[in-house]
Amino acid sequence: MWDKLSDVTAYGVVKSLLNRPLESHKGDFGTGLLIAGSKPDMPGCAMLAAKAAFTSGIGKVVVATHHRNFSSVAGFAPEAIFMDVRKLLLPGFSKSLLKNIPALKACAIGPGIGKGLFARRVFFSVYETGLPMVIDADALTFVKGMVFDRFVILTPHEAEFARLISKPVEEVRKNRLELAIDYAEKHKCVVVLKGHKTISTIGPIFMENNTGNPGMATAGSGDVLTGIILALLCQGQNEISSAIAGAYIHGLAGDLAAKSLTVLSLRASDIISFIPQAFKETQKKMPAL
Repeated sequence: MWDKLSDVTAYGVVKSLLNRPLESHKGDFGTGLLIAGSKPDMPGCAMLAAKAAFTSGIGKVVVATHHRNFSSVAGFAPEAIFMDVRKLLLPGFSKSLLKNIPALKACAIGPGIGKGLFARRVFFSVYETGLPMVIDADALTFVKGMVFDRFVILTPHEAEFARLISKPVEEVRKNRLELAIDYAEKHKCVVVLKGHKTISTIGPIFMENNTGNPGMATAGSGDVLTGIILALLCQGQNEISSAIAGAYIHGLAGDLAAKSLTVLSLRASDIISFIPQAFKETQKKMPAL
């Protein structure tokens, strides 16, 4: 049922993405740099985000991760290209990323990278390149208090957002919309506050998502969302449209998965399996205002 502006935004984004010229090649749909799983015990973050990005139409994904994770991620997302995350700290490397990675359009960073000095240095070396960014999970630790120089996308859950604004989680739950809008305005960024009725806001523009279900409250679900949003950015969508449509497709895929599998059995990898159907369901529904 099309009763929210988020439906209309998702429909417009999906319609444009599916309308691919016959002469297309992978370079037309962007390369995304995914910095995830920088520790050898966290390969799943990179696996889920990379596969979600590919399933959402990205042309290419370069996964910067711990070298011990290469084979694990390749087994789940064999289309990925790999880079030892330590390369990002080589002198001058991050500043020449556009030359080193052709067609690089955006970056997603955070899932499973850790919160120590190494991860902090990686984050700021990539931030300084000026690339559009999705900032998630561990990387949110490094942005507290920052006023951004471009509209990066932050994707915190309620506890992470509470730490960002130094308020109790209970207060975040009571005032989700107001707090998210206020943060986005003051810090000049897009906030995707995850949870029931995920909020996407750039300040003056805000939307509550109307897809999703409690079965998606499971490990790795946020990594899937990160991958979807990265794919939309790389295909030329702007930050707020990528956030709104990404949350919508993520939630709808979760709804389709829950309908098939039940909310109890739903896993993050199941959400990825239903992304294609979510695109199809969105495509065939014309929004009514």
